[in-house]
Amino acid sequence: MRSIILIRILVVVFINVFQSVKAQKQLTTKITAIFHISGAEPYDDLSISPNGKIYQSHNSHINIIDKNTGDSLGVIPNTPSVHGIAFAEKLGKGYTTNGSNTVTIFDFNKDSVTGLIKVGIGPDGIIYEPFTKTIIVCNERSHDLTLIDPNSDTVLKVIPLSGSPEAPFSNGRGKLFVNIKKGHIDVVDLKTWKLENQFELGTGKRLTGLSMDTETDRLFVGTSNNLFFVLNGTTGQIIDSLPIGIGCDGVVFDPTTKYIFAACEDAKLTVIQELSGDHYTIIANVKTAQGANIVAIDAQTRTVFLPAHYDFDKIQKKYPPGIQMLKIEYF
Repeated sequence: MRSIILIRILVVVFINVFQSVKAQKQLTTKITAIFHISGAEPYDDLSISPNGKIYQSHNSHINIIDKNTGDSLGVIPNTPSVHGIAFAEKLGKGYTTNGSNTVTIFDFNKDSVTGLIKVGIGPDGIIYEPFTKTIIVCNERSHDLTLIDPNSDTVLKVIPLSGSPEAPFSNGRGKLFVNIKKGHIDVVDLKTWKLENQFELGTGKRLTGLSMDTETDRLFVGTSNNLFFVLNGTTGQIIDSLPIGIGCDGVVFDPTTKYIFAACEDAKLTVIQELSGDHYTIIANVKTAQGANIVAIDAQTRTVFLPAHYDFDKIQKKYPPGIQMLKIEYF
């Protein structure tokens, strides 16, 4: 009887291992282009517009880049100390968070500025939130969120947070998750406009990049201290933690391939595969460029883009000071 039970256990273990190996995909990555953006000013976030252009924050302006060729398509001017960019697709509008405690509004079809909104102190992370159909701004120094109605471009609500926010992400069903730098996630109920919970990460220092698989209800959290966390989006339970590079500032997710990308400043892009809601594995550490800890994804073409200041002598000699943007395809 014991032998039969042992055999059954071994069979179950073998099946689980086999299914896990079968589910794990082989990943190939290739740097297919390096785009060059002149100007030695600081840079921050980048976003891909609904009509397929890259918008790269570059201190006093936004550089607009053709994602296929790297050619310059123009600039969005007068965005002092700009950080993030978000888009209200149906309205044809883009929004930037500026160091002047403002949000610039622009038409992403014409790439012309149409307005300016006063928000909280130190606006940084910004998203279009589909449940409320609003633009949500994270204000680092006033420790709150500003919700903007993109139809009227007026402030609807200010929601206090528990600390300095970095990155927001919505599950699209009325819950907003916000990385708080000191080491936890604020959970905001967008039906009541109130902070309802906090998810503690313990060993996480300065939470930065944030993404989510809304299908499995799993949050993906990057930190500055070489750790990546997976959390249950309902309970806040830590499902897994994995080692990544130093100074991660960007995390993106491809819902089709189930690949998670964590960009780190030590020239490392860690790729993690979600095998299931409870099982994760590192499938690659892609060499990028020093300082390339911000990432945007074009999941339709299976491409990620990472900006960094020039760090190779051969590039510095060939081009003036500025940004090198790596275009990496994965398949």
